[in-house]
Amino acid sequence: MPDDLLSAITETARVELYKTLLRIDNGVRMAVSGGLYDFEPEPSDVMIDERHILLRRYRSKREGGPIHPVPVLIIPPLMVKPDIYDLRPGHSFVEFMLKEGYDVWLVDFGRPNEEDRDFRLEDYLMQPINSSVEKMRKVTGSPQVSIFGYCMGGIFATVYAALERTEAVRNVVLLGAPIDFSKLEFYHQLMKYAEGPLVSITERFGYFPAFMSQTLFQLTQPVKLITRPLSLVWNLWDDEFLEGYEAMGKWMSDFLHYPEAAFKQFARDFVRDNRLIRNQVVMFDRVVDLSKITADYLVLASPDDHFGAPAAARPIIDAIGSREKMFMLVRGGHLGAMAGSKAPANWKLIAEWLADRSAIGARPAAEAAG
Repeated sequence: MPDDLLSAITETARVELYKTLLRIDNGVRMAVSGGLYDFEPEPSDVMIDERHILLRRYRSKREGGPIHPVPVLIIPPLMVKPDIYDLRPGHSFVEFMLKEGYDVWLVDFGRPNEEDRDFRLEDYLMQPINSSVEKMRKVTGSPQVSIFGYCMGGIFATVYAALERTEAVRNVVLLGAPIDFSKLEFYHQLMKYAEGPLVSITERFGYFPAFMSQTLFQLTQPVKLITRPLSLVWNLWDDEFLEGYEAMGKWMSDFLHYPEAAFKQFARDFVRDNRLIRNQVVMFDRVVDLSKITADYLVLASPDDHFGAPAAARPIIDAIGSREKMFMLVRGGHLGAMAGSKAPANWKLIAEWLADRSAIGARPAAEAAG
């Protein structure tokens, strides 16, 4: 055997042995302690602290403060913690936007329980969003705000933009947000044929249990139930992989309960009957008419996303009355597009799109021409 080939084989064996020892060490430490990392969230100041709303304003990472006058409000889905936006240091949408010079705010809907069973979407979501927007306008002096919503957070952002009548919403960005549920066969059919038992479970608890939301989400990507643990074992030697895996795992293991009234309303009006895209949802005795939306709109969806699929996300473009609107395909699955390895490219796209639309009084050239 040639010496150079023997040397290469020997070096490969050494590397694999070292990786194996690291796998054993990390595996034992994870089994004993339950985790290897402590994740610190981005520093923030609480601007509103009420029973059903916690509004955070993140501290700027730029000397002299944000460089974009129009602040950004982040809206999370109702059934999960908003940590997905600030997953871990060095891999955080919030951190990225702060470094890009944005004034970043986030509304947290808290942790629902049985006492909240009568709260409808307008009580639990729309009122807190409105309070947050008004607080932002008062504190920053900006007459308008930008809103970013991921998954169901994007649906809520759209409903608010349709109902809001003070022209407070300048820009809306949606990522992985299904608007036309008829294009999501699994959830659409599930709610048609399994509504009875699902509603019965919700009435028994006073909320739709967190573990069931987690299970339904996992059913949309059954292959990952097998591949994810195998991927962990193979990459136990890789600290960067483990940090991301652990951060995502902690977030996915802590879904939130969905209040009974809000769950029924969303399940029936949005998922089963697909009323939002047909302008048939009613809140505050008003029709949520998507054609009334005039804010600039950016809609992002990934072909690998089984919940916010392009076919379900894109119809909002044709439904809204905005003159400046854009649909783009991005990379990553439902979680990956927001917080996975491909997410930073999507964050950059969002930041660049907002940059041209975040100056007080200025309008993009394309819209002015329109």
